[in-house]
Amino acid sequence: MKGFALTLSCFTFTVLFVTIQGQSLLDKIRTRNMMRQVNMNDDDMSYLDQFGYMSGEGEMSTEKMRTAIENFQRMAHIRVTGRMDFRTRLMMKMPRCGMADMGPDSEMGASQYGVRITKRQTRNGGWRKRDLTWRLENFTPDMAPNIQRDAFRKAFKHWSDVTPLTFRELQIGAPGRSDIRIRFMSSGRSFGRRGGVLAYAFFPENGNTRFDESERWTANNKPRGGIDLEIVATHEIGHLLGLPHSRVRGAVLAPFYGGYERNFALRRDDIQRIQRIYGRNTRPPTPQPTVRPTPRPTPRPTRGPTTGNGNRSQCSNNFRIDGMMEVSNSNYYVFSGSQVYRLTAQGTVARGYPRAITADFPSAPSNIDAATHSDRTGFSYLFKGKKLFKYRGNTLISRTTISDPRFPSSIQGALTWRNGNLFIFNGNQYYQLLEGRDSMRIARGYPAPITRYWRNIPGDLDATIVTDANRFSYFFKGNSFYKFDNRRRNLLPGYPRATGPTWFGC
Repeated sequence: MKGFALTLSCFTFTVLFVTIQGQSLLDKIRTRNMMRQVNMNDDDMSYLDQFGYMSGEGEMSTEKMRTAIENFQRMAHIRVTGRMDFRTRLMMKMPRCGMADMGPDSEMGASQYGVRITKRQTRNGGWRKRDLTWRLENFTPDMAPNIQRDAFRKAFKHWSDVTPLTFRELQIGAPGRSDIRIRFMSSGRSFGRRGGVLAYAFFPENGNTRFDESERWTANNKPRGGIDLEIVATHEIGHLLGLPHSRVRGAVLAPFYGGYERNFALRRDDIQRIQRIYGRNTRPPTPQPTVRPTPRPTPRPTRGPTTGNGNRSQCSNNFRIDGMMEVSNSNYYVFSGSQVYRLTAQGTVARGYPRAITADFPSAPSNIDAATHSDRTGFSYLFKGKKLFKYRGNTLISRTTISDPRFPSSIQGALTWRNGNLFIFNGNQYYQLLEGRDSMRIARGYPAPITRYWRNIPGDLDATIVTDANRFSYFFKGNSFYKFDNRRRNLLPGYPRATGPTWFGC
């Protein structure tokens, strides 16, 4: 009997195990089939789940996936299709805040980061006090501490100017616990890659906000191409004060980072929403001392130097740019014929330039087709025909031939976004390149018309470049250039403009 009972128990356990495993396998197959109907992959599902789009009651279904995609597309202000496509995935790769956009997390803010909301915390109902203290607990090595403090002071001032709130800084080591605590972190659940989640915060009265140390933080666009600390801090402080993400295009509390803005300020939507919680600022304005401007001597007009390359002087009407790229130290390399120019962050031609391309890039050819630099990998790429020259700094890493038969015999521009996506241009079309172990190949679905993404940009370009953390793309043709706003996806008014005066000070 004991043997029979043991056999029966084993049989029962086996049947139960197979049933559970079979059910799990069936669920996976069913989920895969649903994902296939909306062209979704695992990364898409993970993103939508992380930022609250897959939250809600009920079992997983194709309709739930489609609704999640549609909600994200509305938040990103792109065409609503209910299916994953190029533009949707492009927006998913944009730098952004780590707070959820929808669902319970967008109101509570902390559950996705494992922080417990206590009864004393008022969530997004606002702070019960009006005079708040803040402390910067550590610093990023990207900037001097005083510059970082100034960026946060400006960020807090944006909110105190329109509300009755006041913010007082506590120094590191000062006694007492501050209401708001700011820290740079190099790891964490929400920080996975450079150019992904930039920072996150918690709703009142938690008081914690975290910034990704791996990002390249900047102030006042110096150096160019980094993430502006004041702009991101202003966004996160909005969360600390109780605001969830905004669906209004261009709002400071919109989830995506839009790049550096010279005259950055809160938008109408941000002001209206914060004043619903705290009311308006009724304090009398602080008088500002009158400062007489110091007279400056009238600058003498300058003209770029003649390069000794005939009509290829950068101030000549016949000057043409073969390729252009911005390297990680915010200097621009401009290639023309057999020479290279280096433009500094101050907008001047560096001393000792132009000079032979091979002086900076050994073994590089003259009259290149295109150039681009990837902040993500640290590599620079020069293209000539189907030849690819790959550099790290000024060291040649490899010289290969692109064997993909779909690769054009010559290209007319290349640019690399912060997420590592590399695009090349030929005629009125563009391609995405995927880098393998030995060479590069064209991604599926290409070529595509340039105007599919960059509307009103002509074909047959000379050079291309993207700057300001993906905010703007520049397209050079002849002696003119076009400036394209990648966030609003439109050509800026007043373009094209002459290349010489803007880029070379001619």
